[in-house]
Amino acid sequence: MKNIQWMYFLFLLLIVPLSVSAFVSPWSDLTVGQISAPLTGTPGYPYEINVSVENHGNATSGLISVGFYLSEDDHLSKNDTFIQVTTGDPVAPGTGVLLYSIDTLPLTIAPGEYRLFAYVEDHEGDEQHLIDNTALLTALVQIKVKNIPETDEIGTEAARIIFELTNEARSEEGLPPFKWDVHLATIAKNYSDQMVVQKFFSHTDPNGHDQSYRAKAAGYNTVKDIEGGQRLGVAENIAFIGTGNVAGFGYVNPTDPSSIASTLMDGWMKSKGHRANILDPLSDRIGVGLSYNGEYWYATQEFY
Repeated sequence: MKNIQWMYFLFLLLIVPLSVSAFVSPWSDLTVGQISAPLTGTPGYPYEINVSVENHGNATSGLISVGFYLSEDDHLSKNDTFIQVTTGDPVAPGTGVLLYSIDTLPLTIAPGEYRLFAYVEDHEGDEQHLIDNTALLTALVQIKVKNIPETDEIGTEAARIIFELTNEARSEEGLPPFKWDVHLATIAKNYSDQMVVQKFFSHTDPNGHDQSYRAKAAGYNTVKDIEGGQRLGVAENIAFIGTGNVAGFGYVNPTDPSSIASTLMDGWMKSKGHRANILDPLSDRIGVGLSYNGEYWYATQEFY
């Protein structure tokens, strides 16, 4: 019979008094402090709002997102009209931040009196412990209808401003100004219109034709005598830009030709190839044309 060795283990359980302290889960607690805005607004036109956001919690918030709404009563609900949103960096506990917002009032807003609400989202906190995520502008906001400039008028004026800004850019580089070429302007406008109607964006049209072919087909002389020989063809810049808050450019006022023109020029001047066309010392004539599709402005510059 085999010897069996029994092993015993002694488990000791020690119970001592436990000192308990309350543990508070960290969360941010964002609230809208103050809100200020114009007391009149017009659908289709810009509307500016200033708002302060404070963190009453014990942890840094995430990125801030504040939405703004127009309500026909004193209570914010899902049926109210959302008009714009602004964002901000995280806020440390016990601190606050001032935010600025600008956007275009929706054309769907009916004339009348409204209450302006600001609502800050707080994804970090326990909603049961939040103070209040909303703020109300104390005075009523009057929404009034006003005619919006015709898009043809805006486009024509924006083209003129682009021409001026182009020559300003050339002057800064010591280059002579372009001369406005009516024929090139017509070619540019027609091409912007074509891109809008046929819904494409390219220097080559759906028929496979480039800018020099289109200029020649329109009766434009695309052969240019230069020192030491000849230059063939025309150069072209194209762009399209939305209005309202545009990523990388900020707010573009849909009713202001200067805002539209300067944004387009800013984009071209930041692009090496487009900038080279604008600052080409061998070109001396330009035409510019814009077209609007209800959402985006399409712009064309033709150089010779």
